[in-house]
Amino acid sequence: MCADVVETVATSVLEALGVDAAWAYVDTAWYRTTYADSEGLAEASDDDVVAFYLDEGQPLGHSPNPLFDEAWYRSRNPEVVAAIEQGAFRSGFEHYCRHGLEDASPLWLFSERLYRKANPDLAAALRPGGAFANGYDHFLRTAYSPGARTARPFGMPFFDAAFYASESGAFGHAAFDGKSALHHYLTQGSAKRPELRASLQFDPDWYAQRYPEIAARVAAGEWRSCLHHYLTNDRPGDHDPLAWFSETFYAEHYPDVAVAVQHGVFRNCYEHFLAAGVRELRLPVGGVDLRRYATGDVLAAVRSGAYHDVFEHFLATDPKFDDQREAESRPLDETQTKRLFKDAARRALPIFGRTPIDFTLSLPPALSVVVVAHNQIELTMNALASLRENFPGPTELILVDNGSTDETTGISRYVRGAKIIRNTSNEGFVTANNIGFEAATADVTLLLNNDVRLGFGAIAAAMRRIASDPKIGAVGAKIVRTNGMLQEAGCILWRNGDTLGYMRDAPADAPEANFVRDVDFCSAAFLLMRTSLARELGGFDADFSPAYCEDVDLCLRIWEAGFRVVYDPAVVVEHLEYGTSSKLRATATLMQRGRTKLVAKHRDRLRFQLPKNAHMAIYARARRSGRGRVLFIEDRVPLRRFGSGYVRSNDIIAAMGRLGWNVTVFPMLPFDYGRLSLFADFPDTAELMHTRIVADLEAHLEERNRYYDRVWIARTHNLAACRSGVSDDFGCLA
Repeated sequence: MCADVVETVATSVLEALGVDAAWAYVDTAWYRTTYADSEGLAEASDDDVVAFYLDEGQPLGHSPNPLFDEAWYRSRNPEVVAAIEQGAFRSGFEHYCRHGLEDASPLWLFSERLYRKANPDLAAALRPGGAFANGYDHFLRTAYSPGARTARPFGMPFFDAAFYASESGAFGHAAFDGKSALHHYLTQGSAKRPELRASLQFDPDWYAQRYPEIAARVAAGEWRSCLHHYLTNDRPGDHDPLAWFSETFYAEHYPDVAVAVQHGVFRNCYEHFLAAGVRELRLPVGGVDLRRYATGDVLAAVRSGAYHDVFEHFLATDPKFDDQREAESRPLDETQTKRLFKDAARRALPIFGRTPIDFTLSLPPALSVVVVAHNQIELTMNALASLRENFPGPTELILVDNGSTDETTGISRYVRGAKIIRNTSNEGFVTANNIGFEAATADVTLLLNNDVRLGFGAIAAAMRRIASDPKIGAVGAKIVRTNGMLQEAGCILWRNGDTLGYMRDAPADAPEANFVRDVDFCSAAFLLMRTSLARELGGFDADFSPAYCEDVDLCLRIWEAGFRVVYDPAVVVEHLEYGTSSKLRATATLMQRGRTKLVAKHRDRLRFQLPKNAHMAIYARARRSGRGRVLFIEDRVPLRRFGSGYVRSNDIIAAMGRLGWNVTVFPMLPFDYGRLSLFADFPDTAELMHTRIVADLEAHLEERNRYYDRVWIARTHNLAACRSGVSDDFGCLA
């Protein structure tokens, strides 16, 4: 591009560079217009214009073409100004040609450093003697330039060549008169024309409306454009680039960034956000939560290369997403979901009238199941159908009818092969279950509420768990309410006798609810026990009759007998909570009565429990076992399919699990893992914090202060991000 006529005082630019460069020329037509006040320049030939620039224009601070901004280059490189004054260079452009190719930026709209970082595959092409002089040369030749085949928008957050081509109505380089897209923008973006948007990351129309005094100065020619003002003004933290980012909001929410900006590490908060904060899914402005926005489809689009990051995807779509996302994430109305649960059970009744559920035994039972029913035939049949469908093995069903008066009295016509025990009156949950215990003959017995539906493979998973260790006395389930939120993921017993269903009201797929651990107790809505142990302990204590706290007491006695109570998230149960309790006030009274009895019976043991405190739940959620707790920090949750060092990290986590360590895996970067591969790749005792990213690390460590015994930091570049949150109290391995 006219490079054959460009010379410095001592040698040609071409010789200095050793390769042609798309920016290494004097744009004579542009130069005449830009420096029209220079005497005799208007009538000068192209050769004379070049000579004028070399001899007189350089000392005057002229730019050779619109692709290099001499004044800006000097303002950003004071050491170059000093070298020019000392005679080492005639201009900033000469310095750039000789020494600035690898790390200096030629104008306010392009960053060599960011471009190289965003395009590491160009390393070979940008070496001395390579195909391109530097990253800037590559960009000008490939991004909607003559002969270009592709557009690489990354590395230049404020100029996206493909986007600009679309905005300007030019879908190929021909519309740019044979020049690059950047050249077209720099020469068209004058105050006399409407400013075209050059990227999604800056909105000139919004900027002009928000800052009318700046728009007036742009119109007067003090700045080339609104974007020029934004990127070059000397108070960068005073201006927001678009409606979806606030400097004030970001600085207040992330004081670490505010400090870095004050110390000159970043020009303003937006520079930090685009460079790092967006990858960490930090909040750009109030009301825009990128973590909720970053669904699987969004992350897939980013990974495909269609968008640079989640924020760019957000800007490219309808930004008015928040109300919809909030509505989608809000729990369903439980009154309605309970009604739907009951309606579905009721609608299924005709099926069982024609096709009874068959529990007839032809082999010794592998499992005994005790179900207590008092009226509500539709719920009982729903639960039994779920049981039969869930576990096809030989099952001894023991159905205790607690004085029902509805169609439950004739349930033998619809359920074949069951042992049906009838009480003439409602004996209560405790007594009825104890009667069922006595009739059980299998090695393991399941207590199952009649107001539940079982998740896929729930019983098989529970039986595998109890068979995995002879010291496991009972296995409990992840119990999900009808609205999809958790009732419990294992249960906590506090020192004062109160109880807590861990993670209640959280989504069922919350990371904290999806790993195996020993717990204080599990609800008897689903409780699988060794039959011999249950008999040895006498089943439920009759003192807790008719109900409530009997399961807490039984699990405490299982622990005292030297056995474990294990929570297994693979055992999923949907529960119509309080579905068989018609009088809630009476229920509350029975709960308080049960708690009083529990405290009186286990006073000595309770003093070793943690005091009741919502912040203590993380420490109380699992009984201490194994060697200790490890926080394992990686770029991503290390799935084996990622290859590279992730396979090694995956092996390390598996080895830690085998050695008895309780591992929490914390990823630094956002990624849509996919639940199937995520949980298939790790020990089921590992806690995978797949919804967290580096921005959450500080809060995570604050919430779990002194929870971990060790911290393992994979990849040394994560040390810097962790340094502020990981104290010397931890042992750190990298």
